[in-house]
Amino acid sequence: MFIFIKHGDDQQFLANINCSVLLLLHYARRKVGLPKTETIDLCDETGTMKLFFLMKTPGDYANKFLTARNTYYVCKVERGAPGTRVESAYKAFVPLLKNPEPELI
Repeated sequence: MFIFIKHGDDQQFLANINCSVLLLLHYARRKVGLPKTETIDLCDETGTMKLFFLMKTPGDYANKFLTARNTYYVCKVERGAPGTRVESAYKAFVPLLKNPEPELI
């Protein structure tokens, strides 16, 4: 069971969802060229975040949360500035696309 993951300037790749969420996110991070320290998540075509980065059990299989053959987008999770009282707060989810659709934002 595979999904399409879009990123960059109309780039996409296939990902197998018959694996843990943790493994899927590591694979996506590597494919888009982000360092291990970057927090990422996926969203669907309507802009609904999957909030995988908040999961208590990232060992759960991704196929429980994602639909095969659908398209998802890699989003970077931005946090507050280090050293401030909001450093652990989540400020924004930024899709890693050159020209994201308005619905996605």
